[in-house]
Amino acid sequence: MILVNIGMAIGSRSQKDYSQLTEREVSLVLRAMHISVMRYEIKASYTEPTFVAELTHALSPNKAWQLAANLDQECIAQDNHGWLELYGPQADDWKPANRDYFLTI
Repeated sequence: MILVNIGMAIGSRSQKDYSQLTEREVSLVLRAMHISVMRYEIKASYTEPTFVAELTHALSPNKAWQLAANLDQECIAQDNHGWLELYGPQADDWKPANRDYFLTI
């Protein structure tokens, strides 16, 4: 199974200067990037609502990085058949990926 976790908050939550992506906005970006979603759910993480999606194919590192950037996310997480990795403009700041925080459907 291939899952991605996409946080829906944009900006700094600690400074209360943030907004939130909508389900529709995330779906439109996925569609525009030709990323096929089998199913998804919006789940609550410890910090923000999260778009959790099962994909038909794993994202390449470049495509995952671009998805994070297109959604103004520091990084996104992808679990590709048990291999969990973070991708995005600030992924290195969040590594290593922590399975305890990865949401599933």
